[in-house]
Amino acid sequence: MYVVLDTNILFGNWYLEGPHFTVLERHIKLGQSTLVVPEIVVLETKNLFKKELSKHISSAKEIDRLVPNLKLGSYIPDMEILCTEYEKALHSRFVELGVDVIAHSDIPHSSIVSRALAIRKPFRKSDKGYRDTLFWEVILTKVANSNSITFLITNNHKDFGHKNKRRLHPDLTDDLVKHNLAPESVRLYTNLKEFLDDQIVPHLERVTKEMLGELRQGQYKSFSIDDWFGENRSIFIKSSDKWIENLLSSTTELENPEVSYIENPEKISVEDAYNLDDDRVYLDATALADVIVDVFIFKSDYYQISEEYTLHIMDEDWNKHYMWAQMILRLPISFSLMFNILEEKIEEFEINPMQEIFGWCKNCGVPILSDAAEECPECGKRFF
Repeated sequence: MYVVLDTNILFGNWYLEGPHFTVLERHIKLGQSTLVVPEIVVLETKNLFKKELSKHISSAKEIDRLVPNLKLGSYIPDMEILCTEYEKALHSRFVELGVDVIAHSDIPHSSIVSRALAIRKPFRKSDKGYRDTLFWEVILTKVANSNSITFLITNNHKDFGHKNKRRLHPDLTDDLVKHNLAPESVRLYTNLKEFLDDQIVPHLERVTKEMLGELRQGQYKSFSIDDWFGENRSIFIKSSDKWIENLLSSTTELENPEVSYIENPEKISVEDAYNLDDDRVYLDATALADVIVDVFIFKSDYYQISEEYTLHIMDEDWNKHYMWAQMILRLPISFSLMFNILEEKIEEFEINPMQEIFGWCKNCGVPILSDAAEECPECGKRFF
């Protein structure tokens, strides 16, 4: 099989690290798949890294202006040097993973122009989608084949996917057919974990029932998952802002949502655990916790939005037009762990994309994860 990564999978995980890449790396080294990164993705990743780096350097310089005695700027190397070091580190990681970088210089410009004029996906408009189309043409003409399946990992399902996020857009399946390939020869996944759960993890060996039982109880020898969560709470808080923003994006009255604290989880559930090698175990867990979110509300919107959410007003006169409020959302925080069973500690972890939430049980506050649910999965109270 071939696994193709889009830029949005590398963004933020600049060095391709964490439990998901560790599992994928093992799969690759066993000769069971080839990791492909089109050259356009490499170029875009380097460019985005430079932009992110520039923002943080600017922040450090701003702190120097506010607190001159810190002199943070004097400790920061030249940005071009840092970018060069990153490119070397990225190349080194590609070598470790056996990445096949596919060039795009010989893709005919005429084929991209014709797609733009016809507004065929990945184009959204005649002038929006050039980079995505170049990415797709590389997959179509240089990666996809009739002898194996190509898995496209991208969270840009709007331009590559059908209404069902797990299927390619009809324009793209038509391309495959025109190239004498089966419509299923390229399959779409919106994140790396989703792909691993479907295609790789089921083939791993499960840990013993005894060990799984201990992990599900939250304690394995000297390791306590509750204690570990508390020690890493600040990382969870920092990482939660993006999916809280997405969760509340449709409620425009709640502006600038920011996670200020995550309470101790009501419970942490270990779903399953697999042996990666003699020393390490890969496992998934979910913490059900109250997440405290700071928001700002236009004063005239407060009464309307307070009927939908329970809001605690912190400052009703934050300024002339806005009030500052806090809301408490009980949320399932899913994360993956790489656990060293010999040293009895977590080597690495990452927070997974948040599941879609369709509301909260008014009786116990548990989030509802299905739009077809008729009763609360926790307390059993019926919704109708």
